[in-house]
Amino acid sequence: PKGTYLPVKILGKFNLQNGAARIGPVEVRDFNASLDGKKDRLAINEIAADVSGNVIKLSGEIAAGGENKLALQAEAPVLKLETLAQIVPALSSISLAGKGRARADISGSLRNPKVTGTLDLFVGRLLKGYFNKFSAQSDLADNILNVAAKGTDFFGGGINGEAVLNLKGKVPQLK
Repeated sequence: PKGTYLPVKILGKFNLQNGAARIGPVEVRDFNASLDGKKDRLAINEIAADVSGNVIKLSGEIAAGGENKLALQAEAPVLKLETLAQIVPALSSISLAGKGRARADISGSLRNPKVTGTLDLFVGRLLKGYFNKFSAQSDLADNILNVAAKGTDFFGGGINGEAVLNLKGKVPQLK
């Protein structure tokens, strides 16, 4: 049959508790996963971990066959911004520090996911300036990322704005 299928078929229940790993500088602790594989879908009851001090959670399901339809929810109720540079090295050049939280809904397919989410940062540092609050909503579809920042207290002043980033080519383009 034509179509894209899950790369691994999981039938039955899968549970992992208190896993840990180190991948380069990234430390993963308290890794817990509960999956339920059926003939036509993979239910992610919960995947949760502490990744370098950032709590990450994922739940939802992936339908097998055809386009692998996604219905996932991702959450990071505790973000420690200074540790994100360990996970995403490109962030190390912007001196990011502070705390925050993020949430995203993931739909679409494995080949063409659609992501809608929010990011809230509280009292932190970016480059040589400080912010008291940063709040943004974003959505990603067809390799186009839209970001809208609202109610932001940044470098002692308010910022509201929108940006569009085209991720289709080899080099992202900001519009």
